[in-house]
Parts: sequence; C-alpha cells; structure tokens
Amino acid sequence: MEHQTSVADEIVYEVECRVAPDAVADFGAWLPGHVRQVMRSPGFLHAETLRPAEPAADGSTLRINRYRVATRAAIDHYLEQMAPALRADGAERFGERVVYVRRVLASASTCLPGAGARTRCANCAARLYGHYCAQCGQHAHESARSLGTLLHDAWHVFTHIDGRFWQTLRRLAFSPGHLTREYFAERRARYILPFRLYIVISLIFFGLASLTSLFESEALVQVDASSDAPAVSVNDNAAPAAGGTPGNANPLDRASADASYCDRSQIQPAWLDHLIGPGVRAACAKARQDGGRSLAHAVGSNIPKMMFVFLPLMAGVMLLLYWSPRRYYVEHLVFYLHVHAALFLLSTLVIVLGIIGNLLPRLGSMGGFAGVAALGYATWYLWRAMRVYYGNGRALTFLKACLIFAAYVISLSLTLVGTAVVSLLSA
Repeated sequence: MEHQTSVADEIVYEVECRVAPDAVADFGAWLPGHVRQVMRSPGFLHAETLRPAEPAADGSTLRINRYRVATRAAIDHYLEQMAPALRADGAERFGERVVYVRRVLASASTCLPGAGARTRCANCAARLYGHYCAQCGQHAHESARSLGTLLHDAWHVFTHIDGRFWQTLRRLAFSPGHLTREYFAERRARYILPFRLYIVISLIFFGLASLTSLFESEALVQVDASSDAPAVSVNDNAAPAAGGTPGNANPLDRASADASYCDRSQIQPAWLDHLIGPGVRAACAKARQDGGRSLAHAVGSNIPKMMFVFLPLMAGVMLLLYWSPRRYYVEHLVFYLHVHAALFLLSTLVIVLGIIGNLLPRLGSMGGFAGVAALGYATWYLWRAMRVYYGNGRALTFLKACLIFAAYVISLSLTLVGTAVVSLLSA
C-alpha cells in the first residue's frame, strides 16, 4: 500500500529573493523556469511564488518561493545534488543584483483546517494545497447541495472556461501567430489548446454552412433522359430542354436513360476503371435519379473530414520552406491549426453577415462586401502570422507566402478531387 505523507512529516523550503530594480524584468522571466527545475527534484510536492502586498520602501522587489517537500531526506538530496548548479546559474545571471535568504522549516504544531475546509481531495484522496486538486483538477468544495452552490458553479464555468475561450478567440482573430508562439513558449493554460480550438470552430462553421445550404441547394440537377448531358432546372416542373423530355417525365423512363448513360461512362486508364469504375457508375446512376441530392450530401459530409488530410500536407510544405533553423513538424502543424481556425472563424462571420443581409433588404450588399474584405484580411493574416511566428523579414515572408499560396491551391485541388471521388463512391 502506498505510504501517504502526513502534514507533520512535510518540510517547507523557502527562498526569499530581494531583486534590484534594474533586474526585475530579467528575473521575472527567468524565475518560472528555475522553479520548474527545482520541482524535478524527488520528493518536491508543491511550489508557489509569493510577493508582498505593499512595495518595499527601498524600491527593491521581493519574491518568496515556497516549496513543500515530502521529507527531510528529500531536502538533503536537493541541497547536495541539484542546488549547487542552480545557485551558480542564478549567481552568473544576476550577481549581486539579487540577494537570497534560504530557510528550511518543519512543522512545529498540528495544522488545524478552518471551518468547512478540506485537507484531501474527495475524488482521488491527494492532499489539497489550494482551491483545486493538483492530482485530478477537481475543485475543493463539496458537491452542490444548495441552489447557491449550484449557481456558483455555473458562474465559475461562465467566467473561467468561457472567459478563456473568448480570450483565445480574441487573440486568434486579431493577433496572427500569437497563439502558436504562446503554445510553444509553454504558456498554454490561459488558452484553448490548438486541436480543440480547431475542432470547435470548424464544427460551428460547417454546421452553420450546412444550415445555410452552402453545400446543398434547392436548385438541384434534373435529368434530361434523351440527352447525354443533364439539364439544370430549379424544380421538378421545369420546362423541357431543347429536343428532350420535361423534368417530370416518367420516372421509369428517366431511370432507364440514367442507367444507360452511366453504363457507357468509362474511366481512363483501364486499370483505374477496373478499380473504381463499377462504384462510380453506380453512384452516377443514383445521382442522376435523385437530382444530385445524395452526391451533394456526401460532399458536404466529407469536406470536413478531408481537411484532416489537407492540413498535414500544408504542414509538410512549411517544413520544406523553413528548414533552417530546423523546426519540428508539429510546430508547422500547430501553426496551420491556428491559421485554419482563424479562417473558419472569419468565414463564419461572413456567413452570419450574409444571413443578416438577406433578412434586411437595405443591407443586401453586406454579404458581398464582407466576402471581399474577408479575402483581403485572410491574405494579410497568413503573411502576418508567418512573420510573427517564424521571424523572417517582410520581403522573405512575402516570397514564402506566395509559394505557400501556390502550394495551397495545388494541395486544396488534390484534396477536393479526393473528396469528390470518395463522395461519389459513398453517395
């Protein structure tokens, strides 16, 4: 059975840092990484950085790092094995501009929790050091047994989770490249993670697009049974095409003509026709019979899935363009997750403005203007995001953006062709 350390067994290791005014900025940037290194020592359980509520009279800045450690042996191990190198690093960076006072404190009496306070997490039994469990993340308060507690939970979700979501959207929309830079700078907790952000925004976009008939239209293709080409009409009562039969001709005659037309279709080369030809001809006949409804539905369903093929392709292109200094492939993939999330967010705004323009005749031109403005902003957004994250000059970034645009068109075309084939076979 795993041994549970009691409060009386724990040791507090405290480091008081008095920082000169000219070293405050550099010390503040260095300190979090230093604390993470200290916490790698075995037996270190919890760390917090404190500052005085009132500024010091001499203008210096005071920071207190307080570590909770399981045993005295763990403190001794840290002081012998890790502390000398870490102290030398701090001394080399700041010299006499930072003065340290170090203390090792042991419990002198039993700690008594306040009224209603919990000392262990009810979910995983880990020791609590704050409002949340460091092991599983559950809040320290008890389950909602009153309306006030339930409303408190609802308010917490709205102000914290949703607050983080809105902060992420603001950064995504108006600070190109910022989220990617923050993600790889290990500042992730304040934002929605890239893949989750992409999924949420793309679902909103494709859901709204399907509701507004972006992929499916009431103006469906109607079949002219006497011709090898389909005649297009907006309803089943369309006038007959020249030399052909009306759109509401005998369904059996139309189905026979559809099957005949699709059976004559051959795919070149022959090996490709042997591989996918039967499925394509069957889908062709079905699409001609139902006016293209099944094919339109399949395309609308497959485009979101095919984006998961398109994004890795573009990340591979970025890997080629930014080969020096060497970057990991996942950096480019996260970059494109953020960029495409921003593009979907922009497209969602265009759709909403288009809906408003359709509902309000006086604003009928809003959708077209929004589309042009969105295209210009998207072009600038990609250039700016590349410039912010990768750090190249304006001219070089512009050249690479042009190459990215060409690769974008080629990759998107290949992705759409693949989507069409998959949709035709699955329609």
